Amino acid sequence: MFAESGGTWSQQQELTASDGAPDDWFGNSVAVDGSTVVVGAPHHMVGSNANQGAAYVFMQSGTTWSQQAELTASDGAARDNFGISVAVNGSTAVVAALNHAGGSNASHGAAYVFVQSATTWGQEAELTSSGGATGDNFGRSVAVSGGVVVVGSPGPKFTPSSTYAGAAYVFVQSGTSWSQQVELTASDGAARDNFGISVAVDGSTALVGALNHNGAQGAAYVFVQSGTTWSQQAELTASDGAAGDNFGISVAVDGSTVLVGALNHNGAQGAAYVFVQSGTTWSQQAELTASDGGTGEAQLGTSVAVSGSEAVAGAPWHSDASNKWQGAAYVFAPGAITVALPTSVNFANEALDNTSAAKGVALTNTSAGTLNIASITTNGDFAISSTTCGAMLTAGNSCKVNVTFTPAELGALTGTLIFTDNASNSTQTVALSGTGIVQATLNPTSATYAKEKVGTTSAAKNVHPDQQSGRGVDQHRDLYDRRLCRFCDDVRDELGSKGQMHNQHDVHANRDRHENRAVERERQRE
Repeated sequence: MFAESGGTWSQQQELTASDGAPDDWFGNSVAVDGSTVVVGAPHHMVGSNANQGAAYVFMQSGTTWSQQAELTASDGAARDNFGISVAVNGSTAVVAALNHAGGSNASHGAAYVFVQSATTWGQEAELTSSGGATGDNFGRSVAVSGGVVVVGSPGPKFTPSSTYAGAAYVFVQSGTSWSQQVELTASDGAARDNFGISVAVDGSTALVGALNHNGAQGAAYVFVQSGTTWSQQAELTASDGAAGDNFGISVAVDGSTVLVGALNHNGAQGAAYVFVQSGTTWSQQAELTASDGGTGEAQLGTSVAVSGSEAVAGAPWHSDASNKWQGAAYVFAPGAITVALPTSVNFANEALDNTSAAKGVALTNTSAGTLNIASITTNGDFAISSTTCGAMLTAGNSCKVNVTFTPAELGALTGTLIFTDNASNSTQTVALSGTGIVQATLNPTSATYAKEKVGTTSAAKNVHPDQQSGRGVDQHRDLYDRRLCRFCDDVRDELGSKGQMHNQHDVHANRDRHENRAVERERQRE
């Protein structure tokens, strides 16, 4: 067992069976959920039955793991290979015996459901497929999530004309009973695909691998549940897949993240591929390879697991300087997600309540991982008119957000464009600015004068702004009224102090002088 502390993984404990013996193949399959681990030993002898197999449950207490139970099938027999695959979720464990006989069908296979009660694990059900046949390898892979179990059956046949096409079976729980709900097959399945060689399930999403599909390039299929129906949502393939890669030898799913192994990719060095979901679409996010090159034919991806943002891929043939084929497991975590954005965007003057032309703001993913965008919002007098940004932005790509400015007040206005995502510096902001103005038109738009003798002055022609309406004009009218009131106060004060200005001409002259003075003072205040 390995545990993480501050980004560092260290071995916590080595697990062994209390009754282990040579050639038990203890560790051929493992599963973990929280503080529970299940380990398969498909060649373990039970009584006098060679290779009947067993599985062992270990529980964690602090930093210590101790064996809590040894699981065996109630109807186990020699060479059943019980423990060839295991799965655990909460208090439910599933253990398969792919060579268990089903009636007259030798090596049909079976899967057994065990449930925990305090420190005891008891067998609750034995699962077999409807219409099973000899050599189906039912139980070559198993997965469990809540009250759903998926069992892979990669061969030898699905229909008489499709040998080794494979299938997977979904079982659901009702109380203490389990029943088959549906049989899953690939929409483009073909003979020798070995669909069902690997399975995974999380909630209403199931994943099935077909390592020999399309000339052994391989594929993995995503199925989603709706009521009692499961339908294929996507077929996943590697972006750089090639014949013989065996993509789909192993699969794992956690929420909207899928991990698929391809043990023979790149000359059997191996690789694992991360896919992420956006709506009903799944896209490849990353290709994982060993940091040390996998030392030749390491076959990274023979086994995979994913939890949250961390992925693990096994390389059983990894060698170091002194130990050939010692094997290794690699832990991967996404690097920091970084983005590039402009710091600010400035809009020109805009009339009140008018909407400006849009200005584009480019968001660029400058990291090697996928940017998951939770939201893009604005505040103030600014709005998003359109965007090419979706829920995800893959590495090295850009998208654009178009922003408009609709001033609701006069003067300088500011706002913010806000991005919330999984980048290391989230949230990111872009400062927005613009100025609200009143836009008036002159009437007439042009003036033409008659001929005039040199040295003389023509009659005046009136040019005036059209009457405006709206909040901006109202604000200007209020301003004019304030200025007029100040002028009236000034005139009243001066008339009272001087007690004269009987001449009408003097009154008008003094009015003009005070009006100009009031306007100048108002301009200085602004």
